[in-house]
Amino acid sequence: MSSFTCGMALASRRLMTPQVAVPWLAAIASVAAIAFAERYRDAATAATNSLAGVALGLCVPLMCYWLTRAAMAGTHPTEAVAAMARVGMHRRGLVSGVLLMTTVAGMVTSAVLAVTAVLSAGGTPGISLFKELGIVIGMAGLVGWSYACVFAAASTVGKNGGGRRWVLLLDWLLGTGATAIALPWPRAHARNLLGLDAVVGMPQWAAGVALAMLAAVATAWVTFRTPA
Repeated sequence: MSSFTCGMALASRRLMTPQVAVPWLAAIASVAAIAFAERYRDAATAATNSLAGVALGLCVPLMCYWLTRAAMAGTHPTEAVAAMARVGMHRRGLVSGVLLMTTVAGMVTSAVLAVTAVLSAGGTPGISLFKELGIVIGMAGLVGWSYACVFAAASTVGKNGGGRRWVLLLDWLLGTGATAIALPWPRAHARNLLGLDAVVGMPQWAAGVALAMLAAVATAWVTFRTPA
């Protein structure tokens, strides 16, 4: 078995635990309840408000943070694979496997939460539900990918990967605006992707490109910070 495959298996074991499953189910329940309430408050905007608010705005960042922390055993990526590296496995391969599974978990979680929001809100009037779900799944997957990679990159900074907490906080504080200071934060581009605030006047389609670029740069950073 290759180091990459072992890293995937290691992350999978860490992610398939009650410590992850319970918050995951709680997030789904929270999104469903709030989106259902939004449906009766204003059916026309319930889906968008639920996606921008409780789903992609609250639960996705929190769950991607928690998934990354769990996959990396609450520490630095290199420390998370140290036991396997000591028996001769390639450290970068191990970390890459862990990162892939973290990313997949983040994308799936984000898509599930977004679909829950749309279904509970009753969809957007005038738009085919199947079409809307297809669009939302793609958008949410992109947001989850970006968040998972950014949190993984932040895990390489600080004691026990403490940079994750700072990124979670700064994304909340700085990612809600539309000025240049919001550019490095996934939240800002997720909001633009939903047709809300356009960061420095960027078109909506460019938000998807920005999220993909954040994910790519973060992945490269994790690789650079992992000793060979």
